[in-house]
Amino acid sequence: MATFLSDFIQSLDNNWEEVDTLLIHAEEVKDTNQKLYNALCRSVTILIVAHLEGFIKDLIKNIIQDINLGCDFSNIPEALKRTYCKSYLGSNLDNKDKNYETKINRLIEKFNGMDCSISHEPFLFPVNKNPNPHIINVIFNNIGIKNIFSCLHESELESIFSASASELVVKSNMLKEEINEMIGTFPYDIGAEKYNLQKKVCLSKTIWEEFLDDINHKRHSVAHGNEFNNSDDVSELKMRKIKVVILQQLLVFIICQKITSGISHSTTMH
Repeated sequence: MATFLSDFIQSLDNNWEEVDTLLIHAEEVKDTNQKLYNALCRSVTILIVAHLEGFIKDLIKNIIQDINLGCDFSNIPEALKRTYCKSYLGSNLDNKDKNYETKINRLIEKFNGMDCSISHEPFLFPVNKNPNPHIINVIFNNIGIKNIFSCLHESELESIFSASASELVVKSNMLKEEINEMIGTFPYDIGAEKYNLQKKVCLSKTIWEEFLDDINHKRHSVAHGNEFNNSDDVSELKMRKIKVVILQQLLVFIICQKITSGISHSTTMH
């Protein structure tokens, strides 16, 4: 039986088809219909960010489904237990409840003795949020990965920011094949060490965060009527799209490695 994550990853190419279709038509009318060309490019600017947002939500949902099917509450990573139990108590940002941590630990102990599933909602935002670096960091922190961009920083795949379009396609296809081989069963057989995706010290904003800031800014300018002229060439949008796809693939590597390494060795597969 394939994992939920495996089925989801298999569907990603289809999910991107609408963006690919718009890019194809934009190339066709670039020199013959400037108004249509601009409209298509502006649409792609928004959709690229929308697809990244939807990907992150679905990534978390499918991984939680695999966890529920693959192991008991007592075996799941500690960070997931804590995030899930906090959903029953609310946040304690003001540190007003001095017994907050005790309550969390008691809830964890209680759930450890029960055969219960967890829901994906506590790991995501209750309202839709654009996938900027802060939002992505918060979501991955809920899974137990503090500063996801410190894992991406100085990885072997930072070469994508200086690669050609053809090189990016080759890298993405390579990553897709590797991921498909590693997520067919749960726990996933995946390791972040392969592309130097371990956590590193970051003293400033990473190139990945700058990239996300840029595409979110451009999306915001179009979506909120701040920019009515098209500032992005179709070739630039094609590069942006494939870079986002590769970013998605790297996020899969990192989160799956974290989940697998955090699962108890006594996990009972259902």
